[in-house]
Amino acid sequence: MVSGGIGLAFVAFPKIVSSMDEAGTIIGVLFFASLFVAGLTSMASIIQVPISAVEDKFGWSHKKAVTVVGGISALISLALFSTKTAITFVDVIDHFANNIGVVFGAVLSIIWVTWLNRGLLDKLIRHINGISSIKIGKGWAFMLTVIMPISLIIALLLSIKSLLTEGYDGYDFVTQAVFGWGVVAVFALGALLLTKTKGHSSHDAQKGDYHE
Repeated sequence: MVSGGIGLAFVAFPKIVSSMDEAGTIIGVLFFASLFVAGLTSMASIIQVPISAVEDKFGWSHKKAVTVVGGISALISLALFSTKTAITFVDVIDHFANNIGVVFGAVLSIIWVTWLNRGLLDKLIRHINGISSIKIGKGWAFMLTVIMPISLIIALLLSIKSLLTEGYDGYDFVTQAVFGWGVVAVFALGALLLTKTKGHSSHDAQKGDYHE
Protein backbone atom coordinates (compact mmCIF):
# COMPACT_ATOMS: atom_id res chain seq x y z
CA MET A 1 0.00 0.00 0.00
CA VAL A 2 1.32 3.45 -0.93
CA SER A 3 1.00 5.95 1.90
CA GLY A 4 2.74 8.98 0.43
CA GLY A 5 5.85 10.45 -1.10
CA ILE A 6 7.34 9.14 -4.32
CA GLY A 7 5.10 6.09 -4.49
CA LEU A 8 1.97 8.22 -4.23
CA ALA A 9 3.08 10.69 -6.92
CA PHE A 10 4.60 8.30 -9.44
CA VAL A 11 2.82 4.99 -8.84
CA ALA A 12 -0.59 5.38 -7.26
CA PHE A 13 -1.69 8.63 -8.87
CA PRO A 14 -0.79 7.61 -12.45
CA LYS A 15 -2.86 4.42 -11.99
CA ILE A 16 -5.79 6.50 -10.77
CA VAL A 17 -5.49 8.90 -13.72
CA SER A 18 -5.25 6.07 -16.24
CA SER A 19 -8.50 4.59 -14.93
CA MET A 20 -10.41 7.86 -15.53
CA ASP A 21 -12.25 8.88 -18.65
CA GLU A 22 -11.26 11.80 -20.90
CA ALA A 23 -10.92 14.10 -17.89
CA GLY A 24 -8.07 11.94 -16.65
CA THR A 25 -5.79 13.21 -19.41
CA ILE A 26 -6.36 16.84 -18.43
CA ILE A 27 -5.97 16.10 -14.73
CA GLY A 28 -2.79 14.13 -15.36
CA VAL A 29 -1.22 16.89 -17.46
CA LEU A 30 -2.10 19.55 -14.88
CA PHE A 31 -0.86 17.43 -11.98
CA PHE A 32 2.52 16.54 -13.47
CA ALA A 33 3.02 20.08 -14.80
CA SER A 34 2.43 21.37 -11.26
CA LEU A 35 4.72 18.67 -9.86
CA PHE A 36 7.46 19.67 -12.32
CA VAL A 37 7.22 23.36 -11.38
CA ALA A 38 7.19 22.49 -7.67
CA GLY A 39 10.25 20.27 -8.08
CA LEU A 40 12.11 22.88 -10.12
CA THR A 41 11.50 25.71 -7.66
CA SER A 42 12.30 23.46 -4.69
CA MET A 43 15.54 22.39 -6.33
CA ALA A 44 16.53 26.04 -6.88
CA SER A 45 15.94 26.91 -3.22
CA ILE A 46 17.68 23.77 -1.92
CA ILE A 47 20.78 24.14 -4.11
CA GLN A 48 21.11 27.77 -3.02
CA VAL A 49 22.00 26.62 0.51
CA PRO A 50 25.31 24.88 -0.37
CA ILE A 51 26.05 27.59 -2.95
CA SER A 52 25.78 30.32 -0.31
CA ALA A 53 27.78 28.19 2.12
CA VAL A 54 30.78 27.78 -0.20
CA GLU A 55 30.59 31.46 -1.15
CA ASP A 56 30.89 32.45 2.51
CA LYS A 57 33.38 29.71 3.39
CA PHE A 58 35.85 30.11 0.54
CA GLY A 59 35.10 33.62 -0.68
CA TRP A 60 34.09 32.39 -4.15
CA SER A 61 32.11 34.45 -6.58
CA HIS A 62 28.47 33.48 -7.10
CA LYS A 63 29.23 32.30 -10.63
CA LYS A 64 32.06 30.02 -9.50
CA ALA A 65 30.02 28.60 -6.62
CA VAL A 66 27.06 27.89 -8.91
CA THR A 67 29.33 26.22 -11.46
CA VAL A 68 31.11 23.97 -8.96
CA VAL A 69 28.14 23.02 -6.77
CA GLY A 70 25.73 22.75 -9.69
CA GLY A 71 28.25 20.75 -11.74
CA ILE A 72 28.91 18.24 -8.96
CA SER A 73 25.19 17.90 -8.27
CA ALA A 74 24.49 17.34 -11.97
CA LEU A 75 27.16 14.64 -12.23
CA ILE A 76 25.80 12.80 -9.20
CA SER A 77 22.26 13.07 -10.53
CA LEU A 78 23.24 11.73 -13.95
CA ALA A 79 25.22 8.87 -12.44
CA LEU A 80 22.59 7.72 -9.94
CA PHE A 81 19.21 8.96 -11.06
CA SER A 82 19.23 8.29 -14.79
CA THR A 83 18.93 4.52 -14.40
CA LYS A 84 15.89 2.26 -14.24
CA THR A 85 16.32 1.90 -10.48
CA ALA A 86 16.53 5.66 -9.94
CA ILE A 87 13.20 5.85 -8.13
CA THR A 88 14.49 3.33 -5.58
CA PHE A 89 17.61 5.40 -4.92
CA VAL A 90 15.60 8.61 -4.59
CA ASP A 91 13.11 7.00 -2.22
CA VAL A 92 15.74 5.47 0.07
CA ILE A 93 17.99 8.55 0.12
CA ASP A 94 15.02 10.84 0.76
CA HIS A 95 13.75 8.71 3.65
CA PHE A 96 17.09 8.33 5.42
CA ALA A 97 18.16 11.94 4.83
CA ASN A 98 14.92 13.35 6.25
CA ASN A 99 14.31 10.93 9.10
CA ILE A 100 17.91 10.40 10.22
CA GLY A 101 20.19 13.06 8.75
CA VAL A 102 18.00 16.14 9.21
CA VAL A 103 16.80 15.16 12.69
CA PHE A 104 20.32 14.28 13.85
CA GLY A 105 21.63 17.59 12.49
CA ALA A 106 18.85 19.46 14.29
CA VAL A 107 19.72 17.73 17.59
CA LEU A 108 23.40 18.64 17.24
CA SER A 109 22.57 22.24 16.34
CA ILE A 110 20.29 22.67 19.34
CA ILE A 111 22.81 21.11 21.71
CA TRP A 112 25.58 23.30 20.31
CA VAL A 113 23.63 26.53 20.71
CA THR A 114 21.72 25.87 23.93
CA TRP A 115 24.01 23.61 25.96
CA LEU A 116 27.57 24.21 24.79
CA ASN A 117 27.31 27.91 23.90
CA ARG A 118 24.86 29.34 26.41
CA GLY A 119 26.05 32.88 25.72
CA LEU A 120 25.02 32.52 22.08
CA LEU A 121 21.49 31.57 23.16
CA ASP A 122 21.26 34.71 25.31
CA LYS A 123 22.36 36.84 22.36
CA LEU A 124 19.82 35.11 20.14
CA ILE A 125 17.02 35.87 22.62
CA ARG A 126 18.03 39.55 22.80
CA HIS A 127 18.23 39.74 19.02
CA ILE A 128 14.75 38.21 18.55
CA ASN A 129 13.25 40.48 21.19
CA GLY A 130 14.87 43.46 19.50
CA ILE A 131 13.24 42.87 16.11
CA SER A 132 10.05 40.97 16.93
CA SER A 133 6.74 42.27 18.27
CA ILE A 134 6.33 38.98 20.14
CA LYS A 135 8.80 38.76 22.99
CA ILE A 136 10.35 35.51 24.14
CA GLY A 137 11.82 34.60 27.50
CA LYS A 138 12.60 31.72 29.83
CA GLY A 139 9.68 29.63 28.63
CA TRP A 140 10.90 29.72 25.03
CA ALA A 141 14.46 28.99 26.16
CA PHE A 142 13.24 26.00 28.21
CA MET A 143 11.30 24.63 25.24
CA LEU A 144 14.33 24.99 22.97
CA THR A 145 16.86 23.72 25.52
CA VAL A 146 14.97 20.79 27.06
CA ILE A 147 11.69 19.86 25.37
CA MET A 148 12.84 20.16 21.75
CA PRO A 149 16.04 18.07 21.99
CA ILE A 150 14.31 15.39 24.07
CA SER A 151 11.47 15.15 21.55
CA LEU A 152 13.86 14.99 18.60
CA ILE A 153 16.10 12.42 20.27
CA ILE A 154 13.09 10.19 21.00
CA ALA A 155 11.89 10.52 17.41
CA LEU A 156 15.40 9.80 16.12
CA LEU A 157 15.83 6.69 18.28
CA LEU A 158 12.43 5.36 17.24
CA SER A 159 13.29 5.88 13.57
CA ILE A 160 16.65 4.15 13.99
CA LYS A 161 15.03 1.25 15.84
CA SER A 162 12.40 0.86 13.14
CA LEU A 163 14.97 0.92 10.34
CA LEU A 164 17.24 -1.58 12.08
CA THR A 165 14.48 -4.04 12.99
CA GLU A 166 12.01 -3.65 10.14
CA GLY A 167 13.97 -1.93 7.37
CA TYR A 168 12.34 0.52 5.01
CA ASP A 169 9.56 -0.29 2.58
CA GLY A 170 10.81 -3.81 1.86
CA TYR A 171 14.10 -2.76 0.24
CA ASP A 172 17.01 -5.18 0.53
CA PHE A 173 19.79 -4.75 3.07
CA VAL A 174 22.47 -3.68 0.56
CA THR A 175 20.32 -0.92 -0.92
CA GLN A 176 19.50 0.48 2.53
CA ALA A 177 23.10 0.16 3.71
CA VAL A 178 24.60 1.95 0.69
CA PHE A 179 21.98 4.52 -0.25
CA GLY A 180 20.52 4.93 3.23
CA TRP A 181 23.04 4.66 6.03
CA GLY A 182 25.92 5.21 3.63
CA VAL A 183 24.58 8.50 2.32
CA VAL A 184 23.88 9.72 5.87
CA ALA A 185 27.48 8.85 6.82
CA VAL A 186 28.84 10.68 3.75
CA PHE A 187 26.78 13.77 4.59
CA ALA A 188 28.04 13.72 8.19
CA LEU A 189 31.66 13.26 7.10
CA GLY A 190 31.35 16.04 4.54
CA ALA A 191 29.93 18.42 7.13
CA LEU A 192 32.75 17.55 9.55
CA LEU A 193 35.44 18.08 6.92
CA LEU A 194 33.97 21.43 5.87
CA THR A 195 34.02 22.68 9.46
CA LYS A 196 37.68 21.67 9.75
CA THR A 197 38.66 23.24 6.42
CA LYS A 198 40.24 26.68 6.62
CA GLY A 199 37.95 29.15 4.95
CA HIS A 200 38.19 32.65 3.52
CA SER A 201 39.96 35.10 5.83
CA SER A 202 36.90 37.32 6.30
CA HIS A 203 34.75 34.28 7.07
CA ASP A 204 37.19 32.99 9.69
CA ALA A 205 37.45 36.43 11.24
CA GLN A 206 33.69 36.65 11.66
CA LYS A 207 33.12 33.01 12.63
CA GLY A 208 31.53 32.78 16.02
CA ASP A 209 30.50 36.43 16.03
CA TYR A 210 26.86 37.34 16.34
CA HIS A 211 25.77 40.74 15.18
CA GLU A 212 22.85 42.06 17.17
